[in-house]
Amino acid sequence: MPQLITEDDLQKLDESYEEIVDLPDDLAETGDEVPLTPDEHREMADVIEAWATDTAAYTLGGELTAPLLLLIAAEHRHAAGDLEHAHSLAGRARDHADAEPFEAHPTFIEFALVAGDLETAGALAAEVLDARPVDLAFYTMIGESYEDNGDETTAERWYTLGLEMMAETENTDDPEYLGLLISRSMLRRDLGLPLDDFDQQLERFTED
Repeated sequence: MPQLITEDDLQKLDESYEEIVDLPDDLAETGDEVPLTPDEHREMADVIEAWATDTAAYTLGGELTAPLLLLIAAEHRHAAGDLEHAHSLAGRARDHADAEPFEAHPTFIEFALVAGDLETAGALAAEVLDARPVDLAFYTMIGESYEDNGDETTAERWYTLGLEMMAETENTDDPEYLGLLISRSMLRRDLGLPLDDFDQQLERFTED
């Protein structure tokens, strides 16, 4: 019988590699993490890819899907420097029969930004923007990719789009909404932008 793989298994895999890392005392005190080595990223990618593809050995439960796992494996391969393999995995996720529309776009945008290919990243981001998916993960992931690659202005725009989408769908009770409010407010503070309605909404949340 195939082994059932759930979000708990993915979390346990992450935690197992956190334990492998010998965290120096000065970093442990501040809560910072030591990055995984390329080989550790490869090992994790191999496990996650097997979960996604070896249907004789594994079956997926919870909210896990093969495309999602392939994208996670692709990110680990990318972090290891295996760019061709990373793009191949992301492409398989994009073309998978169970893939959601535009599901692989945030990953490809991240890869393009890291490579300095702003034109490709912008074109892919425009496709997501035209579709306006009702899933905060799109806006958060794309915004984080721009922020991590030094474009804080575009990141702030994507965070704002995500909050507007959730407000339109009256989904502001979702904990992820508050998390994005916080991330956006911190970024706007770094950019020296004045308080707006979303910033004031965060202040009301924190006062309560």
